[in-house]
Amino acid sequence: DELKELDPENALLTTEVGSDHTEGFKKAKHTILMGSQSKANTEAEMDKFVGGIDASLCLGQYKMDGASIELNYKNGKFVQAITRGDGETGDDITDNVKKMNGVTMKLTIPYTGAVRGEVLLPRSTYDAEFAGEYKNCRAAANGIMKHLDGAGCEHLDVVCYDAQYLSENEEFGTQQNLINFLEQNGFKVAEYRFFKDLT
Repeated sequence: DELKELDPENALLTTEVGSDHTEGFKKAKHTILMGSQSKANTEAEMDKFVGGIDASLCLGQYKMDGASIELNYKNGKFVQAITRGDGETGDDITDNVKKMNGVTMKLTIPYTGAVRGEVLLPRSTYDAEFAGEYKNCRAAANGIMKHLDGAGCEHLDVVCYDAQYLSENEEFGTQQNLINFLEQNGFKVAEYRFFKDLT
């Protein structure tokens, strides 16, 4: 935000996504583009974001501060996990993700598409196992998920919040339907609530 204020015309600094590529992992293209998320810091910015939609129909989820991951499924079977990378191409860490908590290997329906989430390390596990090795939970999650031998990945959680069908002819329709799909298929889901419940 400060960079945008100081140099609003500098697209490289304010819009380009940095890369998280690590040597030793194959590269793979994303199904869901992983760009940067915009923020609304004031009530006016939030009103602009909602854009006149009845706020009582809106559903909000907690934003997680972990490492972005895309989980790909073919006919209901988990086939690949890709890190954010540069937003278009990431590292294939499928074998590591298979050791993590919250990832469903076989869905209840023949879904073909991508599920998006965050790789997180619980604070209690960080305090007990990794406090002296990493600066914080986020740094630990990012570091552990990129271990070439997968060591420590069993301590990580994948918490999901988005999904997209590969076919353009299929969609979830509403965010509630999407969340229902995730919950019914055993994914850990980011906590959510309807805006009407906050008033």
